[in-house]
Amino acid sequence: MSGNINNTRPRNIYGEPYKKVEINVDVEKGFYKCNELNKHEINYLLKKGYKETSRKSCFSNVKKYLVKPRFNEGISHFFLIMDIANYLISKNFDVKLFQTTHPDIIFKINNEKIAIEI
Repeated sequence: MSGNINNTRPRNIYGEPYKKVEINVDVEKGFYKCNELNKHEINYLLKKGYKETSRKSCFSNVKKYLVKPRFNEGISHFFLIMDIANYLISKNFDVKLFQTTHPDIIFKINNEKIAIEI
């Protein structure tokens, strides 16, 4: 037997070397549009507890999303919070998200704080 056993790559059930895949997601984010992810990232997030859902955004048509609500929220509530927060962020507002004692979303317009409770 020749070769170094430490240099052999792991193989799948067909005897082929595993392919290296890139997964560039933040598991803590909690909210992704499926069309912005590759199949490996989708599978990874599903294994991490994310749920796939089809929802109509406040700002676009029905799309598929992966969401992982925080411990005290349902999918619909969490989706609406993240949909609004992502829209505000896309418009360059400084957005703060809260889970318990404060409103769900706080952002500033002209140095005035605006709070949104969903």
